[in-house]
Amino acid sequence: MGNLILQMGVSLDGLVARPGRYGAGGWGTPPEDPALKQRKLDLIREAEAHLMGRNTYEEMAEFWPGSDDEYAEPMNSIPKVVFSTSLERASWPETRIAR
Repeated sequence: MGNLILQMGVSLDGLVARPGRYGAGGWGTPPEDPALKQRKLDLIREAEAHLMGRNTYEEMAEFWPGSDDEYAEPMNSIPKVVFSTSLERASWPETRIAR
C-alpha cells in the first residue's frame, strides 16, 4: 500500500487562493526559491497519482496542458483522479473520474 500525502499551500489566515487566480500562481508569487522548486518538482515526479475535486480539476485542466512551465510535464503526465458526481468527461490526459 502506498502513502497518501497532502500538499497544500495555505497562508496563516487560511487563504488557499483567490477565485480565478490559479493560472496566475494563486497564493504563490515569483521568484520561487530554487531549492523549494526542486523539492516540489521531486514530490510531483514521485507521486503515483494526483487526487482532486471537480473545481480544482477544471482550473488545472485549463492551465497545464498549454503551459511551458517546468511543472507542466510532470503535471500533465501523472495519473489524475477527479472525485465528482457532476463532471461528465475528463479531457486532460491521464485523468479518470471517480463517482
